[in-house]
Amino acid sequence: MLPPASIKQKIWLRTFVVSGLGLKLRRLRRLSLDLKLPPMPDLRHSSAASRTVFSLIDHPTTGSKSHLEPRLGRLQASGRHEPDDSEHGRLGLETPEVVRSTNSGAIPYLTPDNLVKQTSSLSVLHLALKHFCTHADTPPSFVDAPYSLHSYIGLGNQSQRRFLVMMGLREADDEAILPPNGGSYVSISSLRGTHNLKVDDFIRYSLSHPPDILLSLSDQPTHPNPGNNRLKASLDRSLDWLNKLITLNHGRVSIFAEIVGSPNPILVRAFCNQLNIQTSSSTGKTLDHHLAGYAFHLAPLRKTIPVFESKDIDGENRSISSLIKIAYQTLRSDRCRVILGARGPHEILKLIKDLGVDLFVDDWTSDLSTSGVALTFRFGRDLLNVSNQLGPLEPIGLNLFEEQFATDFAPLDLVEATPPITRAYIHHLLHTHELSAHVYLSIHNHNAMSSFTKQIRSLLSQDSYAFYKAVERFYATYESIPPGFQRYQVHESAKQMSKSVEAKRGKGRTFAVTPTSKS
Repeated sequence: MLPPASIKQKIWLRTFVVSGLGLKLRRLRRLSLDLKLPPMPDLRHSSAASRTVFSLIDHPTTGSKSHLEPRLGRLQASGRHEPDDSEHGRLGLETPEVVRSTNSGAIPYLTPDNLVKQTSSLSVLHLALKHFCTHADTPPSFVDAPYSLHSYIGLGNQSQRRFLVMMGLREADDEAILPPNGGSYVSISSLRGTHNLKVDDFIRYSLSHPPDILLSLSDQPTHPNPGNNRLKASLDRSLDWLNKLITLNHGRVSIFAEIVGSPNPILVRAFCNQLNIQTSSSTGKTLDHHLAGYAFHLAPLRKTIPVFESKDIDGENRSISSLIKIAYQTLRSDRCRVILGARGPHEILKLIKDLGVDLFVDDWTSDLSTSGVALTFRFGRDLLNVSNQLGPLEPIGLNLFEEQFATDFAPLDLVEATPPITRAYIHHLLHTHELSAHVYLSIHNHNAMSSFTKQIRSLLSQDSYAFYKAVERFYATYESIPPGFQRYQVHESAKQMSKSVEAKRGKGRTFAVTPTSKS
């Protein structure tokens, strides 16, 4: 029972009960203090993050003969105390797989309940800490939350077991050019402009409500063509920051180190060697001993060098893939490999085939859903069974803004749990600027990517030769991103049409002024 309260407090309490939906947490705390109630329990560690363990699946067709062969793996979560559940069993994610990128903890257009309905197996979500750091020298809102990070983003309780949370400083496709970092801070861009985030604050915020996987802080230059002195400074700072993170982590969170030194291949190799040489100030073991995986960020490098093979005027190979190859040949092969910023199935397939990448943080699929593109490409045995006839390359998806879909009543082939939505209906929703169009497209496209990676794993588990043939056939069937462009042609045309509809019907729309006839 509540302790005796004054008449004023009773009136205040009645107001609280009637209009409780509009009250904030600070008013709840005020009520607790006024009535001398016991403080709110600290549930921060009641559903703490788990440590992730990556292991390679030693299959005859994917044996680890080389550091760079395509491979099957399993990412398991340990340390979570949860009831036995025969339906889901032990938390485990098979790789290669796509990591879904979020905005402030939410996948664009998908609410947590819809996300849970559309997810039948374990998935990984990527959070960017910068989304929560909108004000300089102000902690993110989740730091003071009396519950875990998973609960904060709406994935607590029973649904939490289906999702692992990976957190880094920036988005996977962040290409913003920022002021140089300092020895004790990094520059970030937020909704309120550019400001500095202290390294100590990054570590404190990240470990206050730990994710399952934490990407280390790196001093990767954002300006194109940085000098060697700047790259050397970034290497030293990144190692120092990683050492500090390992010291304060105490083994609670699985740390993935972001590889720096690019675009200089010598410095990339030097950074990887230092991971095996430098020791932690807290344990005396090498930095690499405390790592669970390695991450490579493509976005800062796309401005200067291509992702795949390209030779300069001196005949030297300059590509991001060659830098990743150097890193993987230097580091341990039994650690999880993450790529941030891969754009589309062509890049994903080539990175798996040539470099043996395990996880891909994907901003691209949500951008497609925003632009009005529905993925229609096929991969695997379905594509191998198609008659081998030479013809024009097909787009990977459909631009549903185009007028030809106004009377196209073919379904989008959504998952069975959703109603049969036709292309004509989505076309209508897009041109009337309805949010539900992007919701349906988001569900469809994310399921298309999940089916894509499932086909990859199926081929690798049965016959590697079939996987190589499927990749070759895929490149011969579907259009890739044209040289010098950042997007597929179907994606680019859809974005242009989307802007046109936005100007007519969206926020900030403009109206054409027509002269009125005088009677």
